[in-house]
Amino acid sequence: ADAEDGRRPAMLLVDLDDFKHVNDSLGHAAGDQLLVLLADRLRDATAEASTVARLGGDEFAALVDGVRADADVTAIANRVTAALQSPFMVRGREVRVAASLGIAIAHATDSADDLLRNADLALYRAKALGKGRIARFTPELLTAAVERLELESELHSALHQRQFVLHYQPIVDLATRAITGVEALVRWQHPERGTVSPDTFIPLAESTGLVVPLGRWVLAEACRTVAGWNAARCSARLLTVSVNVSGRQLQHAGFLEDVAAALHASGLPASQLVLEVTESMLLEDVDAAVRRLQALRALGVRVALDDFGTGYSSLAYLQRLPVDVLKIDRAFITHIAGCGREAAFARAVITFANTLGMCTVAEGVETEMQHDALCALECGFGQGFHYGRPLSADAIYATLSASWTTHRPSNESSSPATAEQAPTKTILVVDNEASIRRLARRILEAAGYAVVDVPDGDEALRYLERHRNLVDLVLTEVHTPALSGSSLVELLHGATAAERLMPPVLLMSGGARSQSKPGEPSMEPVARISKPFTATELLGSVGRALGNALAA
Repeated sequence: ADAEDGRRPAMLLVDLDDFKHVNDSLGHAAGDQLLVLLADRLRDATAEASTVARLGGDEFAALVDGVRADADVTAIANRVTAALQSPFMVRGREVRVAASLGIAIAHATDSADDLLRNADLALYRAKALGKGRIARFTPELLTAAVERLELESELHSALHQRQFVLHYQPIVDLATRAITGVEALVRWQHPERGTVSPDTFIPLAESTGLVVPLGRWVLAEACRTVAGWNAARCSARLLTVSVNVSGRQLQHAGFLEDVAAALHASGLPASQLVLEVTESMLLEDVDAAVRRLQALRALGVRVALDDFGTGYSSLAYLQRLPVDVLKIDRAFITHIAGCGREAAFARAVITFANTLGMCTVAEGVETEMQHDALCALECGFGQGFHYGRPLSADAIYATLSASWTTHRPSNESSSPATAEQAPTKTILVVDNEASIRRLARRILEAAGYAVVDVPDGDEALRYLERHRNLVDLVLTEVHTPALSGSSLVELLHGATAAERLMPPVLLMSGGARSQSKPGEPSMEPVARISKPFTATELLGSVGRALGNALAA
């Protein structure tokens, strides 16, 4: 309660930033010594406090009995911050730490629990602002906390009540403006609140762990939808679908199984799924992140680094990460046509990515001038309002169908493949070496072909059984794991027309792997190409194989 002389109790909560790093690097005994030294400095800096206590871990509280004005407690907080500026000597080492502080001053109706709760809310706000910050409690913080609690409760039931929907934003080939893929974006259609912003519910889902089941649903729904579009041939080429992955999802033990299950249930080839991760989520443990991304790529999916340029953005660091696609943040695209630092950064990233054989996607493209500048820099793909806003699945399907009608091929193409082939012919690439699949994809897509790639013959056969009318040519290694390329040929060209899955086959062979095994059937009638191959060799062999199939 307010004292008669105007003095009021106040609470300061102090929480060390990155204290875990001290324990991890110097050991827990050193961490305990640091806490003892810190407590001494806190007592000196908060001389007015009647009580200074450690609440647990690296969090301390100071209760000040009589505060006349807000400035009094702010002055104490500033002294605490100043006291931490000097390094601590811990086991002969200098250790520097920073702390976040939350301040609350009691009012007439506040209980002790209210005061502690308010200080805790202020501390939460301080940590959200960054390291070494001070925040003071305001009634708005309590309102926001209550709102957050209510929203969290509603979020739990939203998934079961099917309140989430997916919208899709086009990703286009900058050279042709054709839609080559979509990014799936989750939206919450709340029955009373209306559309809840992802900026509001995604962090909440992340902190509560609900992002794992929500992400599982997004994966399954996005794969199912895009697989259906591809089966319906609503686009000139097979579409990819990009799905955002949160840090908590990536670390979840069952995430690989979730991805595999979504692909299997939908029939979407793994190569048509792009999983987007951000730089920031990879920085906490780069080695662990690399292992997890490598496991994802082993499934055949592609990995994109989203919002590149907003985090660490080290090109040396980029070389370590097993990523296939760089998505350049919109902040560097806004002035891409100018001569400023943002434009220079974007140019450097595009050049570097092209050198490493990565795809580049420019985010936030909004003008024709930006489009032209990106084309001049040989950026591969673009995304933004200039090409289309996020739309519902039905609206995107209509857009794709209209786009396919508008962009039907003419007879004026100078592509290595003919104009008739380039937009419509789909090649299924089968090889257990990811590097060969990526090389073939780059060459074939640059020539205008649509490409699906899988790691072995079994997966190729499953895809053909589902989508036999979508594949025009199978490009397969002779000796893939499980079902070999030669066995796949036998199945594709069965004894009767009813047994055949029909597409012609181009066999890849190279080195020791190309030697025929005892008892293996002769593949003489089937076209072959040796590895390693050049772009000219591959495109020539593919063109001949397709031409022979048409002639037959």
